[in-house]
Amino acid sequence: MNSGSQLSELFSVKLGFDVQTGCVSVGKFDGTHPCLACAAPGGKVIIHRPHHARSDGGSSGNRSDIEVLRFNTEVTQLCCGTLSDESENDILLIGSSDQLIGYDVENNSNVLSLNIPDGCLSIATGMIENGPNLVFVGGTCSIYGYDVKGNDQFWTVTGDDVSALALGPFLTDSPELIVGSRDANLRILNSQAEVLMEITEHDAIILLTKLSGRRFAFALANGTFGVYEGSTLLWSTKEKHHCSSLVGYDVNLDGTPELAVGWTDGKVSILSSTSGSVMFSYTLKSPTAGLVVSDYRLENRELLVAVSTDGRVTGLAIDSSHRHLTPTAPIIREDLSSKLRALQQRKKDLQAQVNAQSKQKTYLQQSSEIERLMQTTTVKTSIQPHHGSIALEVQTTTGIPIRAVVLFAEGMFEGESFVKHCNDPAQSKVTIDLVIPRLETFTIQVKTLAGSHSGHKFVVLEEAITFPKFGIFTRAEVSEPNGAVKFPVDKADISAVIDWINRNFLLHEPVHALIPAIGFTSSFGNIFIVLHGQDLVIGANNAELAATLLQSITSEVSLNKASQASSIFPSQVDQLEVTLRAITDLHSVRQRLSVEIADQSNLAKSLLLRAEDYRLMESFALMRETYAQLADVNRDLTKTYNIRNTNYEELVHQLKALNQFINRAADLYVGSARAEFISQCRVAIKANDMNKLLQLLKSGQPKRQHTIANV
Repeated sequence: MNSGSQLSELFSVKLGFDVQTGCVSVGKFDGTHPCLACAAPGGKVIIHRPHHARSDGGSSGNRSDIEVLRFNTEVTQLCCGTLSDESENDILLIGSSDQLIGYDVENNSNVLSLNIPDGCLSIATGMIENGPNLVFVGGTCSIYGYDVKGNDQFWTVTGDDVSALALGPFLTDSPELIVGSRDANLRILNSQAEVLMEITEHDAIILLTKLSGRRFAFALANGTFGVYEGSTLLWSTKEKHHCSSLVGYDVNLDGTPELAVGWTDGKVSILSSTSGSVMFSYTLKSPTAGLVVSDYRLENRELLVAVSTDGRVTGLAIDSSHRHLTPTAPIIREDLSSKLRALQQRKKDLQAQVNAQSKQKTYLQQSSEIERLMQTTTVKTSIQPHHGSIALEVQTTTGIPIRAVVLFAEGMFEGESFVKHCNDPAQSKVTIDLVIPRLETFTIQVKTLAGSHSGHKFVVLEEAITFPKFGIFTRAEVSEPNGAVKFPVDKADISAVIDWINRNFLLHEPVHALIPAIGFTSSFGNIFIVLHGQDLVIGANNAELAATLLQSITSEVSLNKASQASSIFPSQVDQLEVTLRAITDLHSVRQRLSVEIADQSNLAKSLLLRAEDYRLMESFALMRETYAQLADVNRDLTKTYNIRNTNYEELVHQLKALNQFINRAADLYVGSARAEFISQCRVAIKANDMNKLLQLLKSGQPKRQHTIANV
């Protein structure tokens, strides 16, 4: 990454506390003055109020610009935003492993205190479509949306832990919720929790932020980051360091925010949201904990405020030599500089081509016959499923021996590359067995090194091959699977489904009809697809595989009646019943342990008071006996507390399994039917009626909302 021009430091303040990465936000708690809120280790939240500072300064212990809030648990997420239309004051939202607190900093009071059993892994505030302002909380495979009164107005499930949230009009003109999860999926939801778009990336999504228009930026756990405009990827790149913060910042005053990125090595970069080219940069002395944009000094201009993990707050803006530029000048400057860089790169490429041709001409005049063949050879590649893996065949057209093959495919290999060394005697054809980690379309870049047995010169041949999403499956006669999903299909859509099968499977012969049933097998399971009357039936060994097929078909083929899908998977019911019984038992045990802890705490308090009375009465023998009893009670209390913690961890694990099951079951429906199914599951969960939830999941078909409510 090019360094770009340097940003200048406008101010620097030391908070006096370390700051947790990703827990930095800015808000106007009095409605006027911006304040910085940061989470520190030990359950502390630091609020920097620069406009309340006295001129005498002082240490962090008595500084008037620093306020320290202390909680009984570690802070996992932190956000500022307004939830009420009646007040312009921002609320400080603090998330932990099991609680969400909305704190009114100005009035020193809690406006929200909610128990969040799924934990707070990500928080965002705003509205979807024309609804009220909500605080959205992403947890263990679930998303909640709470209003100012603490009522949950939004709920849905995801396939994995929700690691990032953002709000904005990404696909339509109304605000939507974009969700990033640990299973590398990006989903855009409307107010009905209906999935409008789903994109699969190559690693866990860790950061999301809205830019301008329908653009949003993302960052992955493997160091990749980039920008989407709606469903279109504008650009992405990968760095060896990881992103710790993303924010939109209009550095050149052209009305379009650029992308500001904070890095784990302390660098702060500002990139063009259109091309990804680096425009400005700055390096902090410690890793970046977070970036925010605010008129922090009330100078009628927004600044980029960077917070490092050692607690230093730095205000950044364009270098002083650029401050005289008019709002249109930065646009011209960026455009000219990017054109200049493009011309310089073009010049280098042309010069390299001239040099290469000159060397090749000289080389051909002096080289042997086999070396001349190396200059004219090409490579052929083919790929086929083979016994639970895929066989990639690479062959040179002129018979030149292959010395090594290097493969690149993001998300397919650990480390994203694979090298095959060909031992002597080297052959002109090499077959490589590859394992597919998941059902996904992969583009494999093949670089083949070819050369003679005794030579020291090689030619590098490049080829790209696309592996379809279901290419691991082979045609086979399979027994009827124990579950299926079916929906009506128009005759005009049958040919589109057949074309989809031919595109997404590696077939020796193309499919021409859906009667009789078409069977496939692989290490992921068996599937069959058949046209039964007017219904398209997708059978599979498990619901997850059938859901993957259904969602893939409906995402590429417009099937008007797919929302009428119904499904049945009896093998999944036993697993669901075990999970529901475990959740019920764990809830019961947790309540009993909570009562025991309360009783033991009261007993410990009474023993402590009794021991103190005996000390004042100088009855030391009774005092020692009472303290011995207190030690026993404290030991029992500690033991019970540890048991309750273990119980809580197991409860979270079972709730995650339940949310994942609901998500898999919901994926067996399309469009509004999926959102309705999730809504009905939520009604049953809120009523704590596990029998009703079990019947709903068994039915394989969403019922009308009033039916669920009146059962």
